[in-house]
Amino acid sequence: MMNIIKYIGLPYKVNGTVPDGADCWTLVKAFSKNELGLDLPAFFYDEDSLIADASKHIENEMHLGRRWTKIDEPNIGDILIFRIRGIASHCGIYLGNGDFLHTLKGRNSTCEILDGAWKQCLVGVYRWCPDNV
Repeated sequence: MMNIIKYIGLPYKVNGTVPDGADCWTLVKAFSKNELGLDLPAFFYDEDSLIADASKHIENEMHLGRRWTKIDEPNIGDILIFRIRGIASHCGIYLGNGDFLHTLKGRNSTCEILDGAWKQCLVGVYRWCPDNV
């Protein structure tokens, strides 16, 4: 059983460490590790410069034979990549039943429904496959 409550309301903090705060990737990484037993790769960036296009980063990893697989329909634990201000630079983790967990700069972490504006901003759904080499 996943414990989602402890990930809601965390302050936004670049490269943060849950429970002190988190950015979108460190939140997804901590949730994946603690609740799903998945050890996702680290992805660090400098907040002063715009982060690289997240979907291209993941697709690059896929082409290099790494462990990401693009998925058509999300399942619990899949990574959602969103376009924010025209750049695919935001992620969340799918929780099931149309819900996902994420955080944005200036907002605490939250659970939202993947519909409306969020569905329109969705670039892709990716699954970490640790058994791939």
